[in-house]
Amino acid sequence: MVTHQQVLLLRWRIMEGKTQQASAAAAGMSARGARRWRSGPLPSEKKKRSWRTRPDAFSGVWEEEIVPLLRRDAKEKLQATVLLELSLRCSAVGPLVQ
Repeated sequence: MVTHQQVLLLRWRIMEGKTQQASAAAAGMSARGARRWRSGPLPSEKKKRSWRTRPDAFSGVWEEEIVPLLRRDAKEKLQATVLLELSLRCSAVGPLVQ
């Protein structure tokens, strides 16, 4: 991900008369990235999207199944991979916690 500072440095070097390749190298990005960020809004000025790009994979499982398991895990032994496996199994089979 390109930062605000990288784009400013890229544009500054281009204004100094440096080549796109040299400006991109100075800013720590590829020449292709430099072409993309040569004009337009800075990364900090871009609007965040307010919509989901894909459906929520944990809807209906998280609050009912995973949160109770996390609350009971006082010794913090549950791992993320185990929780993912349980949530997948839960959505296919049925509830785990009764």
